[in-house]
Amino acid sequence: LAAAATGLLQADGFRGDPKQWLVGTHRSWGLAAAGALASWPLLWLRRPPRGVLLAWGVAAVVLTLITGFFGGLAAHGD
Repeated sequence: LAAAATGLLQADGFRGDPKQWLVGTHRSWGLAAAGALASWPLLWLRRPPRGVLLAWGVAAVVLTLITGFFGGLAAHGD
């Protein structure tokens, strides 16, 4: 929640900037990652097969890495 709040506050600074599309892409991947990370513990309550939990966890990690990559490009890329 803290990352989303601070990111949304910083996104306004990119309006009209050539990196605006990059910030929007970062936000979209971040929302997907947040949804995957938030719902993963809820899957534990349903007791799905271990493979489902593993796949969901790997997907959440991959989404987080992609989000971080785009965030890094937005903040530090030229």
